[in-house]
Amino acid sequence: MQYRKQVRRVSLLLGLAMGLLVTGMSASAASPEKKWPAPNATFNLVAGYNPGGATDAIVRVSAPFMEKYLGIPVVVQNIPGSGGLVGTNSVFAGKADGYTAIYTATTDGIWSYKNLSPTSVPWQLSDWKGTGIFASMGTMGIVTTKKSPWKDFGDLIEAARSLPPKSITLASLGPGRLDDLWVIEIQETFGVKFNWVFYDGSSAIQTDLMTGDVQAAIIGVARSDFINHPNFRVLAGFVSEYPEGCPYKGVFPTMRDFEKRLGYKMESMPAMSVKPILSYIVKANIPDEAYKGISKAVKQMTEDPEWQEKIKALTWPTYIPPEETQAVFDSVNNAFIPYKEKHKEYVRR
Repeated sequence: MQYRKQVRRVSLLLGLAMGLLVTGMSASAASPEKKWPAPNATFNLVAGYNPGGATDAIVRVSAPFMEKYLGIPVVVQNIPGSGGLVGTNSVFAGKADGYTAIYTATTDGIWSYKNLSPTSVPWQLSDWKGTGIFASMGTMGIVTTKKSPWKDFGDLIEAARSLPPKSITLASLGPGRLDDLWVIEIQETFGVKFNWVFYDGSSAIQTDLMTGDVQAAIIGVARSDFINHPNFRVLAGFVSEYPEGCPYKGVFPTMRDFEKRLGYKMESMPAMSVKPILSYIVKANIPDEAYKGISKAVKQMTEDPEWQEKIKALTWPTYIPPEETQAVFDSVNNAFIPYKEKHKEYVRR
């Protein structure tokens, strides 16, 4: 009798222990402890273009510094197509685990895609969050080759006015970028008409400039290697001025430099005056710990003197914290909205 009581007591204790174990395992499975970043993880920094262009260069300069401050390996992924939209859509379709960020800019970012893309996008602006703005300078402009008879932007416009419409082939990235609005504004402001063609990457544009397939192109010109470049000439940077200390100030002409000669005011070209910003964005639903970690790494990167010197060869460092970026993002989006319908009608012509 005593033996049976002991057996029942042992069985009861074993049952209770197993119940607690199963309950503990279920609770653990339901809410596992996840540390971010995981020690064996890799962080993907996405560029929406082929290697060799301005976007790729900016992302590759940032990668080792993001790796330094994230504490895990950072890999640059080039996902080209549709003026950067393919890369953005690819990131959106991926996991929201906090191990991916994509470069976005005023020229080729979520605002331009949302308003200007020929195809609808599978996301809303609210599906993205900025991790802080790390640069604020117009990096784009118009170039030709050193063999060209045009020495500056004024020469190009005067030639376009004197020739039959579409005599000059002008290349840009896209469609679906701010570049589209610039071409529209330039043609309407100066009464000219280019043979306008689109490319997926600036490296291909540079090749076709050299072969003569295109005569002028809108690409990233705020690059120190374009100063005294043996093959290319910057006709104008699409800015009103370059900041003090910038290596291009006084070297590359700006759009402001041609106001008197061509008879216009830059303020009459609102698309050309859209605030230039560069940022790394992430999906809005990534874990909060990941968002804070990425944002902190971006801030640390922008404070690093070595990064500041390297990035000045490509753009101008200007840090704006994450909590202030949404207001900037909204202002950029609002600048695009008035062009939405007109742009689509114009590009279809």
